[in-house]
Amino acid sequence: MSSLVEASIVIVAGFVCLFLLVLIPVLIKVGRAATEVAKLAELIKYHIPHISNEFAVILSKAKEISGNVNRQMHQIEDIIHRVQAYEALLDEKFVRPVLNFAGLISGFMRGFKTLWRRKKDR
Repeated sequence: MSSLVEASIVIVAGFVCLFLLVLIPVLIKVGRAATEVAKLAELIKYHIPHISNEFAVILSKAKEISGNVNRQMHQIEDIIHRVQAYEALLDEKFVRPVLNFAGLISGFMRGFKTLWRRKKDR
């Protein structure tokens, strides 16, 4: 039985050695990746204040632009109301009298044609 125990110990020792041979390169790669992540975190840590400041500036400019757009929209609405009022005024002061005058002239022309035909027929 001692040879069986010795063989078991050798097999277990072999598996432990094999496991260590596989584990060491993996640990080395994990260590390198950890250092790369640390470098990247340091780089990001350095740039975050600059990025956040630029983002704040962009947001303030966007708010300013949206405020300007809102003011312009109010001005455009005022202009539209003025144009509509001017259109109503033109309709009342110019278009309706011209249409009434055109109707009057048309009535005179019809009457004149009718009168002319009757005189011609006699």
